[in-house]
Amino acid sequence: MIYFKIYSLFLYNEIKIILVKVRNYIIFLREINIFKTLISLLKSEKININFSNNYFNTYLDTISKIRKRRKINSDKKIIVEGFINQPEYQINNLIIARKIGDIFNFGIDGILRNGDTKGTYLFKSHGINQIYYLNEGNILKRFFYLFISIKILCKIKSVKDLIKLKYKNLDIGKCLYEQFLRFEKRPGSIQIEGIYYIYLMKLLIDQDQLLNIYNDKKIKFLVQSETQYFPLRTSIQVALFKKIKVISRIGRRYLSVKIYNNIKESYENRLILLGIMTDSGWDFFRNEWWHYQLFNSKNFPIIDDIT
Repeated sequence: MIYFKIYSLFLYNEIKIILVKVRNYIIFLREINIFKTLISLLKSEKININFSNNYFNTYLDTISKIRKRRKINSDKKIIVEGFINQPEYQINNLIIARKIGDIFNFGIDGILRNGDTKGTYLFKSHGINQIYYLNEGNILKRFFYLFISIKILCKIKSVKDLIKLKYKNLDIGKCLYEQFLRFEKRPGSIQIEGIYYIYLMKLLIDQDQLLNIYNDKKIKFLVQSETQYFPLRTSIQVALFKKIKVISRIGRRYLSVKIYNNIKESYENRLILLGIMTDSGWDFFRNEWWHYQLFNSKNFPIIDDIT
């Protein structure tokens, strides 16, 4: 029965992938100025996309002129991610990467989700020409990783066992449970549901690509702001496993950074929160690091009317 559920979810995921690509294509057409893009194509063999948002076009032109090419004397480099398709998020990461690059005289590479055209232009405007793209593979690749995920999870019987699960020295069990809670929103579920196999399939596809990219010994820093959910949680673990220091942004208007040197440190803030909350008299829920409640909470009556 579980295998029928898994393959049904796999089919549903394939349909969803097609629909998302169609939606993204429609959004892409809305975000570009088709007329000006066609004119630029007639003037040059190289496609120069002109976006509908004139403020974004102005930013790209301005930053391209400001960002002078640097003379790099070192072969060491920084890699900056832009997995969240939002200009503000990506720009802040790029600013930090450039500053770190200036301090150490390191080159800068980028990594984006496949199909992020806006992010590509944004990264190139900041002088980043080497960009890696994280893709979701084709249907054969996804089916292959689904088979691997079945082999890995077939012996896992509960969420308690799942959280302890490691694969290639990475805490994939915690990544999976975190993803499940975010999108399925069923913290009370203690069984390994079919959707876990689909999440693991996606995680393994990301993990192998990231292992290949971060295997470059010249990479010394990864600039990454968010540290939760796919592919960000996978990215930070792979980087730290490869001895790449992770620089994580804090703040929006006023930027500061936190440096992670190992995987243990990536859970540090959660332990600090645990100490603060328990010291304040709250009980913690072992399987959800953000979940705190009153001791013996079930003994309190349920409030039906909060007015």
